[in-house]
Amino acid sequence: MQSYYDYDQQGILEIVLLNETLKKPFEQTDYIEQSGIKVGEVLDEIKITQQKLLKDQQELKDSHEKSVELKEKLEEEKYGLELTANQKETLLAQTKNEEQKYQDLLARVEQQKLELFNFSSASNLTEISDSVKNYPTPPSKYQASTSWYFSQKDSRWGGKRIGNSSSLMKDYGCAVTSVAMVFRKNGSSTDPGKLSKEKIFYYDLIKWPASWSPRISLSSSVSHGNISWSKIDDSIDDGDPVIVYIKKTNGRGGHYIVITGYDKEKKDYVVHDPYFGANLYLGTSKALIGKIGTDSKVSIDQMIIYK
Repeated sequence: MQSYYDYDQQGILEIVLLNETLKKPFEQTDYIEQSGIKVGEVLDEIKITQQKLLKDQQELKDSHEKSVELKEKLEEEKYGLELTANQKETLLAQTKNEEQKYQDLLARVEQQKLELFNFSSASNLTEISDSVKNYPTPPSKYQASTSWYFSQKDSRWGGKRIGNSSSLMKDYGCAVTSVAMVFRKNGSSTDPGKLSKEKIFYYDLIKWPASWSPRISLSSSVSHGNISWSKIDDSIDDGDPVIVYIKKTNGRGGHYIVITGYDKEKKDYVVHDPYFGANLYLGTSKALIGKIGTDSKVSIDQMIIYK
């Protein structure tokens, strides 16, 4: 009886824990619980390490992109310095250090400005630019590739001067940009920023090179009044875009654009406009130029063809 009493006072749980065989399941449960906690801690550490690796990876990517940007900037600055040196040599050769010849070059730029419209001077520029979306656009089958489209407003060169003049690309760069588009279409690697720093534009806002690499040649006259729509049609049929000049007839200035094709259904030419955008109708560009600044009628009075 005493033994039974002692056994009962000791309690079932204590007896179980003292018994090696019966204690194992409890030890296993505790082990599993402790293992679960440890696994959770390891997973947390893995997540932290993963986040750190992702952060380090992003920092390396950002660092690489900055290095690439810096390299491009340095190359551009080097290119600009080389062009500036060439400009000075050319200027010295042209003027032979004579002040009057230098002033004549500057006067030529001012005269050319009268042929081009200064977009920044238009009080209704924002309104006109916003209205572009209201005009119809050519079907995709008549649209030209935008791989060789350039905008004179592009942030890469829009705020830069043309040659040694004080004129900015975004204001007076339609001729330079149109030439760059045609040259790019015909295989050249140039762009408006590079082209505007070439010696042909040192003191010119409008210039039509007789030839350009690779094997690009001027095949038309460059005089105003030389328009031949049959020649324009032949050129675009051959895959050669044509630069044309939209002249304001009741106001000052004009604008160069590039004819890229013809919409047979609408009976209107398709153009890459260096200011208003790619793949517009010629009628759209004419309407926009007519409305911008002083309201005016317009005409097409010049064509420039490269092959």
